[in-house]
Amino acid sequence: MNKNDNRIKKAYELGVKYESLYKGCCQCTLAALQDTFNKRDDAIFKASTGLATGIGLIGSSGCGGYSGGTLFIGQLIGRERKDFTKISSSDTEIFPIIKELHDKFIEEYGTVICADIQKKIFGLSFYLLDKDERTLFEDMGGHKDKCPIVIGKAAAWTAEIVLKHPELFNVY
Repeated sequence: MNKNDNRIKKAYELGVKYESLYKGCCQCTLAALQDTFNKRDDAIFKASTGLATGIGLIGSSGCGGYSGGTLFIGQLIGRERKDFTKISSSDTEIFPIIKELHDKFIEEYGTVICADIQKKIFGLSFYLLDKDERTLFEDMGGHKDKCPIVIGKAAAWTAEIVLKHPELFNVY
């Protein structure tokens, strides 16, 4: 196993571990990637709090794993604030990279939407702001063997994509 394979495996394992222990799918994906690549950024981590479970625990938006992977890619190659008034080369480079992550989700789950991924892996979706639905989610393995696997895959896919493009990412 080469160094790149080790980092993909580490991202997967940390994603599974963090989601199982701490919950907050976007933050868990982001933390797994930041820790794997030694690119910690506490401001981005904090800002990602509300992106859990399809944003705000509601489920109707993008999967937190997808959001976390997207945030990490943006952390590494996104447009800087100093370049806000002009289109930088990062703007044209980042979108095809994000599409690669999108395509991984589509291939695996047929969607990037949290509620639809839940339907695929649980047979139904949940509104986690409701206490009873949150209890059912947990009883059905939400943070045992369901969402931790999604987050592990999201972190691994993102790591694989980052490592595939050394010309864009300074992670070596």
